[in-house]
Amino acid sequence: MKSPSTRPSALTAVSTVALAAMLSPLNTSMMAVALPEVQREFGTSASASTWLLTVFAVAAAVGHPLAGYLADRLGSRRVLVTGLVVTGLGGLAAACVPTFLLLVVLRAVQAIGTSAAFPAGISLLRMLDAQEGSGRPLSAAWLGAVAMSNNLAAALGPILSGAFVATFGWPAIFLANLPIATAAAILVLRQFPADHANPGRNGDAPVGDRFATLRGPLLSVYARFAAACTVFFTGFFALPLWLIRWYGLGAVEMGAMMLPMVIASALTTPIAVRIVSLSGVGATSILGAGGFCIGMGLLATVDAQSSLVVPLTAMVTLGASLALSNLGLQVELRDVASPSQFATAAGLFQAARFMGASLRAGLVGITIADDLLGLGVTAGFVGLALLVWAASRSHARVGGTCERHS
Repeated sequence: MKSPSTRPSALTAVSTVALAAMLSPLNTSMMAVALPEVQREFGTSASASTWLLTVFAVAAAVGHPLAGYLADRLGSRRVLVTGLVVTGLGGLAAACVPTFLLLVVLRAVQAIGTSAAFPAGISLLRMLDAQEGSGRPLSAAWLGAVAMSNNLAAALGPILSGAFVATFGWPAIFLANLPIATAAAILVLRQFPADHANPGRNGDAPVGDRFATLRGPLLSVYARFAAACTVFFTGFFALPLWLIRWYGLGAVEMGAMMLPMVIASALTTPIAVRIVSLSGVGATSILGAGGFCIGMGLLATVDAQSSLVVPLTAMVTLGASLALSNLGLQVELRDVASPSQFATAAGLFQAARFMGASLRAGLVGITIADDLLGLGVTAGFVGLALLVWAASRSHARVGGTCERHS
């Protein structure tokens, strides 16, 4: 019998969720390139135009757990399709918007819409995997495919945005949502069965069960993912500022320098899937945390006399480390989350990503005046703490397994 991960129906279902999940990182990275054109169009200041990025991040941080909660209560298919419709219509409205303030509001609407894809999508895949009789809830390979689509979308966003803006103008980056969201919605309706009459209704559950997604092992998963994202985004946002200042790189050169970080993250995901299957979640998380320590160690050595090879190597290391940590923690989330609250847990997991991205602002503000030493050392300590945490969790799992078999 074929593995469920290789069956055509399963491949189409995973591809559908991966397509839907691309919308959030795509909209994040495309806007970063289009900001100067939007600023000129509406006559806003540079600082005011960044609200288009900030509002999207804040709304997505709230939208992911909200979408997960609604998916558990109302049905994952229903919530995912609704989110895709909101994304498509929001993009269409944003392309025709008359004022900057309304554009900011529609960016928040877009963020809420795209937030449905990850929690509701992988909840649908979890149910499909269980129906396929795989013997485990949600294949690591399926999680890896969705994660890879996220990374590739983040990498393609600046390239597509530059082409759209140069050819059609900034509204094109919003209109691009419409065909993707429409195709994904049609595929979801074709690939996944309708939700049950009362899917995942946990409103009558005991109070302790309702808050299970904020306790114990799951809280540990969220905290470690937030720490991993803090380290990654510290490098991701600090390096461009430093390289522009000391190397005088332009926007095109800077984009070329940052692209390997995202590509490394995407290409490492299949390797992470293999490591999970051979050595388990613990080994994957330890390798990811160790990579963060190495990447930040390299970052701490960069100064005005350093070759560009050094920051480039640091970026590639950080990108690969995020892929390892992301997949390892997603698989751990799969193993410890309750089936009835799985989408809620997945939404909170994604919210941890935005929390980490926010925390990096404090680290970046520590020091990049003369060199990256202080920043690299500080973030390196976060990576070291993550490594110790991952090792202790891995030891606890091994110890528990030994006790059960003794």
